[in-house]
Amino acid sequence: MEEQYIIQSHHLKKCFQEKVALENINIKIHKGEFCGIFGKNGAGKSTLFKIILGLISSSEGDLKISDHLSIGYMPENIALYDHLSVHDNIQVTALSAGYEVSNNKMKDIVEKVNLPSRTLAKNLSLGMKRRLQLAMATMCKPVDLLILDEPTNGMDVNSVLWLKDFLLQMKKKGITILVCSHSLNVLEQLIDHYYILVDGHIVKDEDWNSKLHNQYILTVNDNMNEEEISLIKNHFSIVKQEDDKLIIHSDKKLLDISRFIIENHLPVEDIDKEHESLEDIFLESVVNHD
Repeated sequence: MEEQYIIQSHHLKKCFQEKVALENINIKIHKGEFCGIFGKNGAGKSTLFKIILGLISSSEGDLKISDHLSIGYMPENIALYDHLSVHDNIQVTALSAGYEVSNNKMKDIVEKVNLPSRTLAKNLSLGMKRRLQLAMATMCKPVDLLILDEPTNGMDVNSVLWLKDFLLQMKKKGITILVCSHSLNVLEQLIDHYYILVDGHIVKDEDWNSKLHNQYILTVNDNMNEEEISLIKNHFSIVKQEDDKLIIHSDKKLLDISRFIIENHLPVEDIDKEHESLEDIFLESVVNHD
């Protein structure tokens, strides 16, 4: 049976006159997946989002989106009715989608995003405006798919931490989330799959599990023999071996690895933990394709 995706593209291409913004874009997004689209400015992220949203059409290729999909969208740029209050911005957005927000639900919404209901949008700080945008994108109607374009722009540290927790709750509800952001460290614990775009091309397409990107550096002495190295290889994935260093990959805790070394009397003098982050992978991908 063919695997089902709520979004699937085949060889998408988008040209603006002579400029190719996207080429050969193949993405597959499962229901309930948290997917990241990463790239430098001008890589084609926002263009891809606009095609998915139906705001612009592709020049070539196919895009399939599940029927009856309710989409919430938060654009990169601030898009509010400045002369309306927080309450009225939310209500207008709901009405335009065919819903009406009750007083009780409105109270719940503004409490969740910690905003003053009657304050005019033009008088909000940049971070508060972003939280209002998020409320308008996610809380005015039931949402199946949430698309966020640089959601952390303008947010202070506390707002970013709030956003991270908010998105985690959305993910737990089974909402599919598609996000592009420069704040890769914020998303590490949320991402299921990611794509990296360079100059309109996908250069990386991988599942992500932050726990599987833990690496440990073992400092070994000169007495380690081939049998002992083989024992380590049988229990861990050796990423690199150079001089007196063995770099291994493992999802085990440092204590468990230390216990294994002690129990097997391995000549390891020191263990350091390092983490290969999404940002490390992103920077490496961008440099290799520049």
